[in-house]
Amino acid sequence: MATQKIPNTIKIKYKKSQQYHVLPCDGARSVNTPGGLISIDFFSERFEVSETSAYKVDIKTGSLVEENEEEGYAKAFIREYIVGLSMNPIVARNVGKLLIDKAEQAISAQSSAMERLAKSNV
Repeated sequence: MATQKIPNTIKIKYKKSQQYHVLPCDGARSVNTPGGLISIDFFSERFEVSETSAYKVDIKTGSLVEENEEEGYAKAFIREYIVGLSMNPIVARNVGKLLIDKAEQAISAQSSAMERLAKSNV
């Protein structure tokens, strides 16, 4: 029986799907599914904007004077789910490690930049 030669390199080509786009993310919630997958939903945060505004009217000119904030803006805080992902635990762990590594690199770079800025302003 002939043995198959295993290549020492594999080329992977990355391609963006037509649905690909960058979204702001403020957090995530995750659960383990009964089927053994990790389900994670990413969200963005914002204040709720009401559908109506109320303005005071200047009786002499008939012009709008100022917005009444009590009626112009709702008090609720919205966490809007923007995308959900489902993955097996090994992929989830690898993605988690990747995010931790990238976060540490970014924090280190920001810290170095702040130190350089502080030294240049002396």
